[in-house]
Amino acid sequence: MSNKNRLLKHSAACRFGDRDWIAQFMYGRVPMDKDRIAGATKEAAGKVKEGLGKVVGNEKLEAEGKLEQIEGKVQNTYGKAKDAAREAADKAADALQRK
Repeated sequence: MSNKNRLLKHSAACRFGDRDWIAQFMYGRVPMDKDRIAGATKEAAGKVKEGLGKVVGNEKLEAEGKLEQIEGKVQNTYGKAKDAAREAADKAADALQRK
């Protein structure tokens, strides 16, 4: 097995937060889907907007913040589903390569 194949096999088993996430990124195994990142960002922005609405007494701004949080949670969940599908496909491909 070549070094590149070993690295790819090893990086497929790694998770975000491990020291080898750079190798995952370099070899096309991005640790987190872009929808998860965008969803988390939208959710955080919604929390800020909701808090600001509460502070200034603007109910419309507060409601917009809550809606944005829900949109962010939905987008984040969609990204998690894509990650799970990608991971399952990678595991299946690895299993087929071993045979």
